[in-house]
Amino acid sequence: MLLPTSFRRARFVALLCAALAGVSVHAEPAPESESGVTTSPVTAEPLPGRNLKPGERRRPHVPAPRVAPPHGPESPGATAPGAKAGTAAAAAAEDGATTPASGAGLSAAPAASAPTVADGGATSPAEARTASDARSAAGTTSSADAGPSTDSPPAARAPSPRRDYDLHVVAPDQVRALLEEHLDLARADYEEDGIDRDRLDTLIERAERQARNLLTTEGYFSPRIETTVEGSARPWRVTMQVDTGNATNVVEVSVRFVGAYEKVASEFHADPKRAGAWTLHEGDRFRQDAWDRSKDALLRSFLVEEFPEARYARTEARIDPDTREARLYVELDSGPPRFFGEARITGLHSYPPSIVETQNRIKPGTPYNQVALLETQSRLQVLPYFRNVTVTADLDAADDEGRVPVDIAVEEAQTKRFLIGPGFSSNAGARIQAGFTDVNINGGGWRFDSLLRMEQREQLARAGVTLPDRPDGYRDSLTTAFLHSNVSGLELRATSVLLRHGRDEQALRSLDRSETLLYAYSIEKPEGAERRVNQALAPGMAWTYRRIDNLAYPREGFIGSFQVSGGLRQVVSDEDFLRGYTKLVGFLPVGRRDSLTLRLEAGGVLAATPTNVPEMLRFRAGGDQSIRGYAYQSIGDTEGSATVGARYLAIGGAEYTHWFGSEWGMGVFAETGDAFSKLADFTPHTGIGLGPRWRSPIGPLNFDLAWGNRSRQVRLHFSLGFVF
Repeated sequence: MLLPTSFRRARFVALLCAALAGVSVHAEPAPESESGVTTSPVTAEPLPGRNLKPGERRRPHVPAPRVAPPHGPESPGATAPGAKAGTAAAAAAEDGATTPASGAGLSAAPAASAPTVADGGATSPAEARTASDARSAAGTTSSADAGPSTDSPPAARAPSPRRDYDLHVVAPDQVRALLEEHLDLARADYEEDGIDRDRLDTLIERAERQARNLLTTEGYFSPRIETTVEGSARPWRVTMQVDTGNATNVVEVSVRFVGAYEKVASEFHADPKRAGAWTLHEGDRFRQDAWDRSKDALLRSFLVEEFPEARYARTEARIDPDTREARLYVELDSGPPRFFGEARITGLHSYPPSIVETQNRIKPGTPYNQVALLETQSRLQVLPYFRNVTVTADLDAADDEGRVPVDIAVEEAQTKRFLIGPGFSSNAGARIQAGFTDVNINGGGWRFDSLLRMEQREQLARAGVTLPDRPDGYRDSLTTAFLHSNVSGLELRATSVLLRHGRDEQALRSLDRSETLLYAYSIEKPEGAERRVNQALAPGMAWTYRRIDNLAYPREGFIGSFQVSGGLRQVVSDEDFLRGYTKLVGFLPVGRRDSLTLRLEAGGVLAATPTNVPEMLRFRAGGDQSIRGYAYQSIGDTEGSATVGARYLAIGGAEYTHWFGSEWGMGVFAETGDAFSKLADFTPHTGIGLGPRWRSPIGPLNFDLAWGNRSRQVRLHFSLGFVF
């Protein structure tokens, strides 16, 4: 049905008005940036390129700048150093902003004018701690918060085809990737249907403003940008030609300390390890993220040690585009030095205060240190007694000598737990297990642990008591275990009692040490050979050195372990022997995510008759945590038709792990070694394979398919964590 003529005319007029209204405003005034810098408005002149013919070059468009007024002490535009909503590049790319976002004032002087000053203003102590408190009580920040690093720019992406236009950025390598990553026009944010030429010109104008803002974060304050549009219809070819010009270099850096404690702060900063916190020096290219990082690092060096109320009184960068020179001025008010006072413990109901006091290494009178607060909190948090722990210093309660009380608030956990459940191990098969734990059996923090595990090839019953940690960090424990297994033709019944005195910090950098006394009794029945009974009383020592970047997912560093023990016939043992064992694991980072893991493992038993030493003190190999591609404990000496423990062990391996994203990856590995009693009998058993990796909360979950060159089989292995 046809509409009335008058109605159609009215609709045509309405559509025409709407179209005209949509293009009547060419650009909006640029809002004030987050840094408090007043920017120049974009004039509402016809957009350059609106009436260009296809292939005609657009003229450069530079908004007329005006001087940014300095911020006063109470200026709402002043922000705390490091308190950034995002990276410098991301902030600079916001629509309308014509200067980079910064934690302090930054202004570009107009051509043919004197340098312009923009003062960062004074900040409160709470504001100054924003960057550090956002990460942790230690005041540390991630490098990701300092803005994108253009020293190693991401690889330039090929322009993706669009329905309406194709964008090509022609620029020096050091900035092309930055522009392609952050320009809205390059990120295909406008892939809606029906973009006409007027709309495209509007988007290009916005992209040019964003490009100038991004280039200022890299020290280019006088770039020349020209954009051409080719084609008479969609898809248009848009080419942005960027000439960065010369970079702005730092010619002066002034770091001063002000306030009542100026002299104390200067002496504190004179320490070489703290003076190195400032990394933007004279002669360096001025870059926004380097400026932000230097300010954050300088302030953080005071906040985490001795001066928790430090703040910036003034931060300022003077940029002269004519001379391409940057002058940096920083004034820091450290506030009074603080020292730790007495600890105040709250939340304890079932345990004596000594449970907490032994973990508190903070001594009254020592200088304030936020790292010490975090370490104390971490030591308490890993104990089974508490569900939640918070350790803070009450700065508002400082006394006349500058001492602040340390508040330790704990929330107690449930003391008794009973666990039961099924499971599966590629080493020992299907299982069901049950356990009971009581972390306060006597009201003084003594812990009782028990476990009953029934597997197809092994059955284990274990119980033990662990005493609370001593003031020196050591703890004492007594554990007894009963094991029955039938693996690789060897039926074994073993009983052990272990008395241990040791320290286990489980830190990124630590040296754990323990002294042990082990009584081992075993009844061994190899298939096709005679049954024998062995016992030993073996005192020993063990050391584990750890230096890694992450406990659950290490990518860099190494872990080394060494054990030594021995026994004498005169003291219970059936044979004089000396046993040693060592394992070394190294982690090498590869690229941004991947890693290479190298492993060496070796052990030996010196004895006249090794078979008189209990089986658990000799060596077998094969399985998930040994040499993959072989059955569990299938490599060793042959006795009858069974595999029994050998005198020596030697294993080496390498594994490369590639992570596809944050959760899933793939590992490729090769391992070789043997368990043997004579050097002439050493026969390499090599396993190679691959499998997926999944990042679980407690470590990588590994699913591996491995081929053994001597077993001539492909075996499936499950394991949790890295092999150590």
